[in-house]
Amino acid sequence: VFGQNNKIEMVITNVRDMTEIHHLREEIESRNEERLRLHKELEHIRTQFLDKTDFIAADKVTLSIIRMADKVAPLDTTVMISGETGVGKEVFAQYVHSQSRRNKKSFISVNCGAIPANLIESELFGFEKGAFTDASAMKKGQFELADGGTLFLDEIGEMPLNLQPKLLRAIQEREITRLGATKSIKIDVRIVSATNADLPELIQSG
Repeated sequence: VFGQNNKIEMVITNVRDMTEIHHLREEIESRNEERLRLHKELEHIRTQFLDKTDFIAADKVTLSIIRMADKVAPLDTTVMISGETGVGKEVFAQYVHSQSRRNKKSFISVNCGAIPANLIESELFGFEKGAFTDASAMKKGQFELADGGTLFLDEIGEMPLNLQPKLLRAIQEREITRLGATKSIKIDVRIVSATNADLPELIQSG
């Protein structure tokens, strides 16, 4: 307050404890973050999960697996799903496919344990006419049929040992060779596999 000759006569200060306001603001922000998180989770379930699959997750473990699938789905990397029989490994494989850039292309499922060992190579890689006695015409394998899409190899632990190097080449080099062919074929396939077996134990046992 200024007096005569423009000199300061008095100073008035207005002090307010901001601690309570600060705490209140933190609480509001925390609630908003929680509300936003719940909203996002609800939207995730509504728009990405329930509309595209035929099962519903109600427990935290399954929801965490779905979030993990969401992270890996767009990366186009090879995926291995392990779990006991009946837990829905193929459903999760389809979910990964549905959330990937390949979702407009084929999803082809092959049960490696259901195909006889002497037929699985021709089933996966196809064959040329005359490759063997009954090969009266050329046939494309599952890798070619899944080109651009996803190939799901269920029960991968049942894959015959002598076929694994050829499968590894298909994954690493992204090319296959039909039975009886002399030239390889380039493919663009994402591999998702599943097993209920203990793979490290199988490796140790040879």
